[in-house]
Amino acid sequence: MDTLQAFLLGLIQGLTEYLPVSSSGHLTIVSNLFGINGEDNLTFTVAVHVATVLSTLAIFWKQVVWIFKDLFKFQWNEGTRYAACIVVSMIPVGIVGVFFKDYVEEIFGSGLFIVGCMLLLTALLLAFSYYAHPRQKEKIGFFDALVIGLAQACAVMPGLSRSGSTIATGLLLGNKKESLAQFSFLMVIPPILGEALLDVMKASKEGFASVAGDISATALIVGFITAFVFGCLACKWMVDIVKKGKLIYFAIYCAIKAGEIFAIDKPYKMTSFGALAHVRYVLSHTLGYKVKIGHAGTLDPLATGVLILCTGKATKQIETLQSHTKEYIADIQLGATTVSYDREHPVSETFPTEHITLELIEKQLEQFVGDIDQVPPTYSAVKVDGKRSYDLRRAGEEVKLAPKHVHIESINIENFDAEKMTLRLHVVCGKGTYIRALARDLGRALNSGAYLIDLRRTRVGDYSIADCIDFDNVKGWVEANMPTQEEETKK
Repeated sequence: MDTLQAFLLGLIQGLTEYLPVSSSGHLTIVSNLFGINGEDNLTFTVAVHVATVLSTLAIFWKQVVWIFKDLFKFQWNEGTRYAACIVVSMIPVGIVGVFFKDYVEEIFGSGLFIVGCMLLLTALLLAFSYYAHPRQKEKIGFFDALVIGLAQACAVMPGLSRSGSTIATGLLLGNKKESLAQFSFLMVIPPILGEALLDVMKASKEGFASVAGDISATALIVGFITAFVFGCLACKWMVDIVKKGKLIYFAIYCAIKAGEIFAIDKPYKMTSFGALAHVRYVLSHTLGYKVKIGHAGTLDPLATGVLILCTGKATKQIETLQSHTKEYIADIQLGATTVSYDREHPVSETFPTEHITLELIEKQLEQFVGDIDQVPPTYSAVKVDGKRSYDLRRAGEEVKLAPKHVHIESINIENFDAEKMTLRLHVVCGKGTYIRALARDLGRALNSGAYLIDLRRTRVGDYSIADCIDFDNVKGWVEANMPTQEEETKK
């Protein structure tokens, strides 16, 4: 581990240990993004844990001195009662840490999927605590201390914030914000030190040399100082935030970092990228910061329907979502064709249709069901020598594309107008299938021609039209589900 990596991990540890956004979750994200891992280095792990403990003591030194003064009076007083509450809160995490921590890590690991789920759970806890208004209590009692301790024990799950869980639980129990912030940060000191002690004990069994890692004294000092300084800043900032009741910001942040998957109904004559850019603009301007977003499967500009969007860490699921089964309603004009096999271009050629019957269509459609080889339209996003095929065609170049293996699960005729020679199909297919190419190939199979006059994607995997956000109401949906910074300020 070099000095820059030590600084980065120290920064993440110091900031996120006390902010309700999960230090373990962010360390996992950073490790996956940059290929660095401080958890495998015992010396570094213990150093940054001690640094965060010292940052807490530096902020709450007056309260710590008060507790110890009352303890050494050897009588039951307010300081002794407070210390007893901290001890009670330690019971659940002590049991989990000593007996079950390794099992939890073995079962759930610290992969990005688990981290994403736990960040979403953190977001829900913070949101519930923000909107709940239970009756306020004067002091944190032993029962509340135990319940808050249970929340802390649950935070051994990677991605579930320790401070977020304890503070949200305490607020839901009706404890005052001022006293809860102090208690939440003081109660975390013994578990952090206990975890570091368990790591040392584990290392003593395995041999310190095998787990100590290769880290220079300079990198170790940089990591320690960084974790301490930013731990102090985060601790002080967090106390102020809890007092002001602004935890909803972190709920939104955790939700975005974890990522959301939702669908919009893409409008006619808009590219998928254009629809994506609009949603990104609305999200970023509503939430007040840039949002990472991508779409799972392009829709042609002249097509409408389900377009799945992924934000934050959920963008890593785009490839999986693209492989899901899709359903389309396609309206096809028989007896003519265009160079793009849709209405983007005018009719370029007409063909006889007198011989076409419903029975003939049904018979010819059979050959397109199952695993087939399909040549994509040249007016498509398929790349040829690094360039989009449609760009080459629009520049006047001839393009020849190789066939691709695709799977069509079923094709059902929903309507056939023999007078107008229009056909409506319901198509269920897999990734990479071009409905325009299906229309072209059907026309040729009928010894005629055909092109797509309308296309609507009605389902992608578990997402259907009924699940889609209306494109014209994206801004209203975001504002209804995610409070703006201006609204939060007024509150």
